[in-house]
Amino acid sequence: MICEICGKTVEDDAHFCPNCGASLRRGDRFDEAYGKTPMQETAAPAAPAASAANGETISFGNWFATLILPFIPVFGMIAFLVMTVIWSFSGRISQTKKNWARAQLLVSVIVFVMLVSMLSSMMKDPAFQSMMQEYMQLMQ
Repeated sequence: MICEICGKTVEDDAHFCPNCGASLRRGDRFDEAYGKTPMQETAAPAAPAASAANGETISFGNWFATLILPFIPVFGMIAFLVMTVIWSFSGRISQTKKNWARAQLLVSVIVFVMLVSMLSSMMKDPAFQSMMQEYMQLMQ
């Protein structure tokens, strides 16, 4: 018997091709599940579109260091923002980290706008202004 998928000769009583693993029974559920039909050539697996660096799994330690970075006094927040900008637009970073960095940048911009808005409205409040005047008088 000849395998209809790869064309190799197999024994007559075989149920699967020893070369490609295809079912030799017509209408087999295995073939239907994997979309194989008689005389269909088995395609070579496609080369990955992304490089190995883009498909790597990010370790726990890497994530932990990334998330703890903003809590380092003075230097940490600046370094964190610089790193998220670099990770967002670099071609050598894994897609997972790139997506996370883009989302983190968006959240950071939203939080920054909210903080500026809250501070500006608080500074316009007469109660805050009088409290600041009292504080300034105490400091003199």
